[in-house]
Amino acid sequence: MGTVPGATDRRIGRGLLVTLVAAVLGAGVALGLLFTQGTNQATPVAAQLAAVHAGCSKWLAADSAQTGTAQWCTEMTSWMSRYMERSGVGPQMMWGDSVHMLSACDRWMATSQPATTTSVQSWCSAMVSWMTSHIGGWSGQDSWGAWMSHGQMMGVSGP
Repeated sequence: MGTVPGATDRRIGRGLLVTLVAAVLGAGVALGLLFTQGTNQATPVAAQLAAVHAGCSKWLAADSAQTGTAQWCTEMTSWMSRYMERSGVGPQMMWGDSVHMLSACDRWMATSQPATTTSVQSWCSAMVSWMTSHIGGWSGQDSWGAWMSHGQMMGVSGP
């Protein structure tokens, strides 16, 4: 009175088939989410870089005695974009707060410093300090954290 060997083999085969189908579906869903997140991230990062560039440019316009040009702001944000692609670093680690922004600016200056008589740290420090203290005037937000989570930083216009 035992089981028929063919029936047991069919149950095992069906179980393996169900497991294989579930694994393939799970992988498909995971890849779909990965690709979807990748395309959704492009716009906010571009908007964030534009906002960083705007802050830098407004700082230079507000402080005419400061060494540098709007081209420096363009070069800095272009470098940030390339650095993120190359190293896999995200926006939070580049400009998520004033400390990260200063660090990113310092790295940019260290790797591709424009010709200047101003010290690297002095330029970056002055920019980040101005951006931090004037954030409401140029970003429409009242703090660095609000700037990061609302408005231009997340691809939404207006305060």
